[in-house]
Amino acid sequence: MTTILITGATSGLGFETAKAARAHGVMVLCAGRDESTARAAAQRTGAQPVTLDLARLDDLRTAATRLPRVDVVACNAGLQILRGPTHTPDGFEETFQVNHLAHLALVDALLQRPTPPRRVAFVGSGTHDPAIRTGTPDPLTGTLMSFARSEQDTEPARTAGLRRYTTSKLLAVATAAALARERPDVHVCQGPWSSPHGRA
Repeated sequence: MTTILITGATSGLGFETAKAARAHGVMVLCAGRDESTARAAAQRTGAQPVTLDLARLDDLRTAATRLPRVDVVACNAGLQILRGPTHTPDGFEETFQVNHLAHLALVDALLQRPTPPRRVAFVGSGTHDPAIRTGTPDPLTGTLMSFARSEQDTEPARTAGLRRYTTSKLLAVATAAALARERPDVHVCQGPWSSPHGRA
């Protein structure tokens, strides 16, 4: 049986994806940031709960080593913070870490396994594309490190938060393209499907 790991599976798109996958007979690892929410969502979908706190990289890497075999990983979890930048215990701006860096660390850990996932999906959003009118500001144009440390926040909190979000979704596109080049043995895809408001 195929096993799919879905981050941010406790609500929204991730939850609906978990339900749909279970309806097709797929084993789902329903990942949430804490044990209680992951367990509650798993009970409602018939999935197996997994605790993955994307705001804590060491905990994430440790949890990844304990996962069963994963055939497909859907990097879906995401957040928007509109009240001003917040930082994780790792020292990174939270939108950057949860929406991008933690998924990168998770996928890297899973691909190093003797039996790596066959498919990796990064859930993106059309908000990063100026050609698509979404009402959100364009992504940041500075360095990755300035984004990671929220060094470019000179705008009002809401605008800066939306810009951090659109930048994180642009990184999803770039990451999918880079991984597809580096790992032709893995089916990598990216879709502009999500528009979360708050952490999934």
